[in-house]
Amino acid sequence: MKVFHELQKITQWYIWIVPICVFLIWLTAFTAQVFLDIEIGTKPATNMELTLIGILPTLILILLSQVRLTTVINSEMIKISLFPFCTQEIKLNDISNVDFIKYDFVGFGCRFGTKYGVVYNLKGNLGCHITTKQGKRFLLGTQKVEALKNHFNENKISYNFQIK
Repeated sequence: MKVFHELQKITQWYIWIVPICVFLIWLTAFTAQVFLDIEIGTKPATNMELTLIGILPTLILILLSQVRLTTVINSEMIKISLFPFCTQEIKLNDISNVDFIKYDFVGFGCRFGTKYGVVYNLKGNLGCHITTKQGKRFLLGTQKVEALKNHFNENKISYNFQIK
C-alpha cells in the first residue's frame, strides 16, 4: 500500500500580521532605547524590562512558524499530528464511515466539541469526516482532496463524496 502524506503550515497572512506588527513595534522601541539611547515614553522601561517584554512576541512568532498539521495514511492507520499540540491515530479497521465534505468555519488548530467531533484544521473548508465504529467523529482539514480520494480508491477504502 502506498502511503499518503500531507503537510500543512500556517500560511494565511491575516494570522501572521498582528504578531509581526507587535514584534516590529517592540523591535523599534528596543533598538531606539538600547542602541540609540532614545528613551521611549515619559516613563521608559529599563533595558532589561524592554528585553523581557520582547520575549512574548518572539515566542509567538516561533510557535506560529513551527505549527504544522501532518496527515499520514498507511496500510494500518490514519495518523494526524498537529505539532506541537496533539496527535491522533485511527486504525483503518475501526472506521465505519468516511465523508468528504465542505464545512463551515471551525477555527484553526485542534478543536473539541464541534458538530463534526474533533477537528484538525489549519486552513480551508474541505475535509475528510471520519466516523469510527465506536461512534467517535473526526474532521481532518485537507488541501489535497483529490489526492486523498485517489489514495482511498487505490486502497479500496470506501467513502462518500458530498462537496457542493
